[in-house]
Amino acid sequence: MIVIGALNLQNCPLERYIPIWLIVGGSVGALMQLVSMFERIQKYRNPNRDDDQSQKYSNSCLGCFNIAWFIAGNVWVYRNTHPNTNPLIPPYCDYTTYYFSFWIITSVYILIGLACCCSCCVALCAGASKQQNDNA
Repeated sequence: MIVIGALNLQNCPLERYIPIWLIVGGSVGALMQLVSMFERIQKYRNPNRDDDQSQKYSNSCLGCFNIAWFIAGNVWVYRNTHPNTNPLIPPYCDYTTYYFSFWIITSVYILIGLACCCSCCVALCAGASKQQNDNA
């Protein structure tokens, strides 16, 4: 995300926030991973230590920002469906920049949908199993 956004920062006059969305989203995601890794290293080094509230707070704040930034990306990307990707006809947006952003957002929705379907299936199977055990 960071690389594609940075390489195409000036290549999307149709919606100038799309490359910025990629850069910031990738940076926040990487920062969240680093914070999480730091927490795991600290727990590994000292398993008896109580959890540090400041690290949980920073990860929560980053998570909230990431959700808000994701929603902003939805607005910037989806309001320009089927954009002009020809740089000779302004306004345009670089093909890779736009469709990379589009599919990142769309894949998140696909994964959420799959998680919901799987959760419902597991809940139904657990309910059916419990009912069978109650009847036996």
